[in-house]
Amino acid sequence: MTRPFLAPGATPPIEPPRFPGKPAPGRPPRRRGLLAAVTALAVAPGVALSAAPVSPDAALIQDCARYLEIERIMADPHSAERHLDCDRMTVWPEYEALERTIYEAAPRTAEGWTALASVALLCDGAIESDTWDDREEMRLAWKVLAHLAGPAVVQEERRCAADRRRRSEAVKRRISEDAAAQPAAEPRRDTLTPQQKIDGARRMIEAWQGILAEAEAELAAA
Repeated sequence: MTRPFLAPGATPPIEPPRFPGKPAPGRPPRRRGLLAAVTALAVAPGVALSAAPVSPDAALIQDCARYLEIERIMADPHSAERHLDCDRMTVWPEYEALERTIYEAAPRTAEGWTALASVALLCDGAIESDTWDDREEMRLAWKVLAHLAGPAVVQEERRCAADRRRRSEAVKRRISEDAAAQPAAEPRRDTLTPQQKIDGARRMIEAWQGILAEAEAELAAA
């Protein structure tokens, strides 16, 4: 770029200062300056983006979530394995392993206890809702679990319990309908004629007479 012509004794114009990374007015930013700015933005907040400490119950929380997920898979009426017994489904070995791990777990954080309480309330083998009211100890256990699991899990548990009751009532209703649809059993008909009955009775008498005669002979010989 050529400088403008200056008359003898004239003072050259003062240009504005140029800062690193800031282009001069009217000039496009340099590629190197953009790369430097992006790199600075990526590196500067490194401390803030450092990984949070891993919870000692992280594995337990993940196991509880997977356990409940498998239960939903096994209960899915649209599953490709819905016609199989639970212990014959492909997820059953994983389910059993998770069950042993969860039942033997000793949570160390509030989050771990929350996950354990969710399993206690939502797993298919959990106590039915009506049973919690049987004794004061059961009501106390329900209160503790509900507090740990939180209101969302409590609502889900009540929904699952209602679904189980509806399924049970539907099965009972279907059994009653099937029984009503079957024709009444016909009275048993005797297929033997009177003469056949007489002949059969005579054969029985002759057989007993033979047994009696053998017994009398053994008695006389003794």
